[in-house]
Amino acid sequence: MERPTRRDQAIAILAGRGQQLARTILGRRPVSTDDYAEALNAERIDLIAEIPDRDSLLRLGRNRVGPANGLYILEEEDGSFRVYAQERGEAIDERRGLSFDEARNEVIDRVILLSGLPYQPEG
Repeated sequence: MERPTRRDQAIAILAGRGQQLARTILGRRPVSTDDYAEALNAERIDLIAEIPDRDSLLRLGRNRVGPANGLYILEEEDGSFRVYAQERGEAIDERRGLSFDEARNEVIDRVILLSGLPYQPEG
């Protein structure tokens, strides 16, 4: 298979399909960090480019407090953002008062972590 563009890789990673994409590129199940590094060459700037504004940021997680597990991205009344993962009704490592850029970086890290990718894009 021809390697998808870095943009296509970034879109897949942000959609939680990074493992599936790596498996397709390699033609086998990736089992190590080296396998993911071989399969994926998207850089952090590619992921950042796919989150250009508030709406695209909020679409990556839940934007209303609730009982479901997952990534929560909430915009506060003062325009700052609150980002956290929730498991079994408990907020994990909640970050408050984030600017848009800080929230975007936090969301990128959390999406990668929550999707189980042992991969950190360069940059």
